[in-house]
Amino acid sequence: MTDLTAAAQALSAAQNVVDSGIARLAEIGIDDNQVLAYDVAHGAAAVQTGQSLLNSYGDKGEIEAKITVAFIAAGMLGLGYGCFLSVDQALATQVLPDPHTRGKDLGI
Repeated sequence: MTDLTAAAQALSAAQNVVDSGIARLAEIGIDDNQVLAYDVAHGAAAVQTGQSLLNSYGDKGEIEAKITVAFIAAGMLGLGYGCFLSVDQALATQVLPDPHTRGKDLGI
């Protein structure tokens, strides 16, 4: 498997994550879940930019292929880390003693 093939598979998996986020937003509503909508929009932008690079730039040469793979890898890292941090933040707020002072407690 070439690096570009692996990058295409990673983009496909990332698109599935974005699609799941969009479906969840459709269920729960966007107005009360704007942080999720913001994260999904950024993930979708990274996936589409990676797809554009893969389709039009990655096959122009060895250096271009490496740049394409690096960009896609960075996007996948951002998507995965963003998912982790949002769950981590949600869990952290649940263990704080007073729901009315969570913002202050998180700032400490």
